[in-house]
Parts: sequence; C-alpha cells; structure tokens
Amino acid sequence: MSNFLQKFKGILLIPILLNVITIACAQSVSELFFQDVQYDQAYVETVRSADRIRLRGGEIIKLIGVKTPKLSTKQKQQTGDKERDQYGFVIKPENSPVKPLEELAFNYTKELLEGKTVRIEFDNLKKDENSETLGYVFIGEENLFVNEELLRQGFAYLQTDPVNSKYTDQLKAAYKEARDEFRGVHGE
Repeated sequence: MSNFLQKFKGILLIPILLNVITIACAQSVSELFFQDVQYDQAYVETVRSADRIRLRGGEIIKLIGVKTPKLSTKQKQQTGDKERDQYGFVIKPENSPVKPLEELAFNYTKELLEGKTVRIEFDNLKKDENSETLGYVFIGEENLFVNEELLRQGFAYLQTDPVNSKYTDQLKAAYKEARDEFRGVHGE
C-alpha cells in the first residue's frame, strides 16, 4: 500500500510544480492574470530606434508589425553624442546631402514621438522572447497609428506575427502602399 501512495504523491506533485514554474516565470502574478489592454497616457522619454521607444519609468516598447533598418554606431553618434578622435577632439562629420534611410527613419520617429504623450495598445502577446513589451502606438487627438505610418512612409518592413494580429490588415495595406509607390526601403 505504501508503494501506491508514493506513486500517487508523485502524480499529484506534477501539476503543483507546473503551476509554481509558471508563476515564477511571470514577472508578477498580476501580470499573469491582469494584463493591461492599453496605456492611455504614456509619455515617450526617448526614441531608441525607429521601432523602439522608451517610456517614462524606463519601459521599452517595440512597435508591433514593423522592422526598421538599424542605425550604425557612427550614425548613432552623429544623431546624439559627437564622434571624437583619440585626443578627445570632436570630429566634424562629412557634409553629405544624402542621408541614409536608417537615419531618416530614426529622425522621423524621433520627431513624431519623443517628448510626447501617446496611447499604447497591446495584443495577445505582450512580451516577446527578449522580454520587450510589444505595442501599437497612437498619437494625438486624431489617433495617428504610428506603426502603420512608418510602413506607409516606407521607413520599415512589415513583420507579421500570427499571435499579434489585431491590426495586420491595416499594416499590410500601408506596406503595400509604400511598396507600390516605391517609398523608402522600396525605392529603386
């Protein structure tokens, strides 16, 4: 009889252990059960890249459905801190009338969002595999859909995910419009 009880205890422990692991992996119990559907008044402290923003409080939001070209280290230095030589003197950047698309996308997003209050909506999956918060960003009283606008202007590639598909049709239409008009990343 004691052999039966030991096997029975083992069977009962499995669901308990699975629940403990699930709760431990969640950042908090409230996040596990009560995920926010949106942030109504989120202040954008900085734009980290054309598809990532940092909110007041430090949370990073990755825009759902868009993948933008990344700035090189040299381009980041030119948009922020100045590049310096080995002696600490500022190196003047070359004056070129042509700006790389990555820089244009970054500057467009920065102009649009930095220092502004936005509304952020979430979809089924709130965090990605890198623990970044995923969101749809809207700005102003006219509710400009920033994710869609980046695609429409040709500053991003479409990156769909079957889990987060709330606005997939709108994002696809904006991407197609930019592609048909040869805007940005689709230019000849």
